[in-house]
Amino acid sequence: MIYLRFKDVTAERKTFVSCFKNQSKDTNTIKIFSNGVTKIIYSSSEKSEKVSISNLKRDVKQSEVSYAIKKILKAQPASVEIFYSANGVIHIHKNN
Repeated sequence: MIYLRFKDVTAERKTFVSCFKNQSKDTNTIKIFSNGVTKIIYSSSEKSEKVSISNLKRDVKQSEVSYAIKKILKAQPASVEIFYSANGVIHIHKNN
């Protein structure tokens, strides 16, 4: 079994968080997690929760997608929608 460790780096990314909140007025919470090379951006509003997963050096691993769904969104895979961007970013939406 692979144990992934993502660190909450939100406090280190204040400028990004501020810009994100200014562009998305309905967002209540933004958190950024990193394991060094893979980044997960979590955002929530009254209507939904979302994560975007990216890695500039390689494709995002299935284990990282599973981690985001189970540990960050606290959901089951069947209860989320997954979208793949052409640039390799994976977007996962969970409706509240």
